[in-house]
Amino acid sequence: MKPERPTIRCRVLSLEPPRCEFVPDLPEYTDSVVTFDFTEALLADLGPTLLMLYASYAGPPVTRDALVELAQPCVSIEVEHATQAELMARAHEEYPAVLARARERIAAL
Repeated sequence: MKPERPTIRCRVLSLEPPRCEFVPDLPEYTDSVVTFDFTEALLADLGPTLLMLYASYAGPPVTRDALVELAQPCVSIEVEHATQAELMARAHEEYPAVLARARERIAAL
């Protein structure tokens, strides 16, 4: 039985400028599963939309936990070898689909 690949967590704080936190924080990763968590980036991009939604419906605010449940902001990929810079570039590629999915689900509320 093949051993499990180590999981690397990449918390994406923003894409412009690119800011990520890696756990563990290594210069490069080999034979790993990388999980990108876009929650912070979504909060930054969707904050005004969420505030307008809250103001217009006078319902409960969309909390961080609700956003995570609604938007499912985590994406996992397998990598054979990648540097932090390469993973940040990959996060930049993955984010538009995550943002579109979040906007679609928020609009459906």
